[in-house]
Amino acid sequence: MSGAVADPTAQVTRAAAALGPEAAWPGYFGHHSKSFRFSAWLFPREHRRAISGVYAFCRFTDDLVDETDADVAEARDRVEAWRVLARAAYEGERTGIPLLDVVMGRMAERGAPFHYVDDLLDGVEMDLEPLNFETLEELAVYTYRVAGVVGGWITEQFGLHDPELLSRAYSLGNAMQLTNILRDVGEDWRRDRLYLPRRLLLEYGVGVEGVGRVAAEGAPVPAAWGDLMESLMLVADHHYDRAFEAIPELPHYYARPVAVAARVYQGIHESIRRNHYDNGTLRAYTNTWRKLRLGWGALRELATQGGVGQRRLGLADG
Repeated sequence: MSGAVADPTAQVTRAAAALGPEAAWPGYFGHHSKSFRFSAWLFPREHRRAISGVYAFCRFTDDLVDETDADVAEARDRVEAWRVLARAAYEGERTGIPLLDVVMGRMAERGAPFHYVDDLLDGVEMDLEPLNFETLEELAVYTYRVAGVVGGWITEQFGLHDPELLSRAYSLGNAMQLTNILRDVGEDWRRDRLYLPRRLLLEYGVGVEGVGRVAAEGAPVPAAWGDLMESLMLVADHHYDRAFEAIPELPHYYARPVAVAARVYQGIHESIRRNHYDNGTLRAYTNTWRKLRLGWGALRELATQGGVGQRRLGLADG
């Protein structure tokens, strides 16, 4: 009996099957991603189901690492068992797990390459070891694996395979993950995780010990910390703007929710500023009214941008 419980394939099969059929997935990923759930309603129902499946898969994959009391070796075994099952489903084998049979089947049918799943799993495995990013370039490897791949996956699943367009999709994922990191500095610190590049910490005179002070209850936020946060928000903003240039090239049903998701998520930066850069003890968020305002602004921006993004990218016809 104990051997069956310890078997990683049995563990992930049981956990994934518990998510139930496709109709249950929007609530699962929406619970964890309120900003994206807000924008997802702009998708037609059929496409919303496909998006929900991708995000439910990614959320479940992340939970294999984040919501576990097992040791590193056991968690890694579960991730690798999930990889084997996912590849089998992608190649047409019925696993009996709706999350795999539907999502991987759709991925293969629509021509999205499996390397996105491999990259995602490599990314979540990075969280199993102590994180030590020295530079922004090293951090970018992580943000691509855990977020950039999602943009590429969805874009290719919708039949869009242009390399430049995919590069912009990766940028949006990188931007959103950077925003995540900036929002959750204190929460991550209390889970023994530090994503901020150490060279930047030294450059701004903060140091690793300074992160600990900011994350401590009641510790004052030094001016240099705000400068550091602004420098990283500037990097994220560059990625948001780079991605937004390409959004007019997307089909209308895809462009509108992506534009809203981008600007609503980017709005977390302003919430960090309103919290006086205290992302150690306070959690920045956008309330419903602000989401509506940011979303409406994104749609107006998209409407006025028109074909400008296409011309910049050289993707317009003729």
